[in-house]
Amino acid sequence: MDINLLDYTSLINTITYKFPHYYRNDLMNEGYLAIMDAHKNYNPDKGEFEVYIKKWIYYAMLKFVSVDNITDSLDATIIDGEGETTTLKDMIGDEIDYEEMWSNTDYYDKHMANLSQIDRFIKRKYYVDGMSVENIIKLYSQWHHITNKNTIYIILNK
Repeated sequence: MDINLLDYTSLINTITYKFPHYYRNDLMNEGYLAIMDAHKNYNPDKGEFEVYIKKWIYYAMLKFVSVDNITDSLDATIIDGEGETTTLKDMIGDEIDYEEMWSNTDYYDKHMANLSQIDRFIKRKYYVDGMSVENIIKLYSQWHHITNKNTIYIILNK
């Protein structure tokens, strides 16, 4: 029996909705691979192929999501790019001095220059003055009609 994998795209897509959305693309691939594996083991005497593959697809996706969520210990032994044994802890670089990195005024000045006057005001109040979003809204609402926290967060993420 020959199969066309694209005939099962809607079935695979339906099953992916049982899992978190950020896995969707990977789960589609897992679904196609599961169909190929199921096809090798399929016995037509035991029922329809589509009914048979539903569980294959579901459990392949479940396995993928479960394995993806396993967190390795930093003490786990691995082989690095040069073929030598090391631990994940040893592969982590030195701590980054974020304070020094963000004190680079050239980057800050260029970034702020590309923002509107409103955006600059809000960012300065939040990041430099340490003002809360609620207080920014209270302060700025005198000059502008921004009353929604989400609007402030959108500006802060620019």
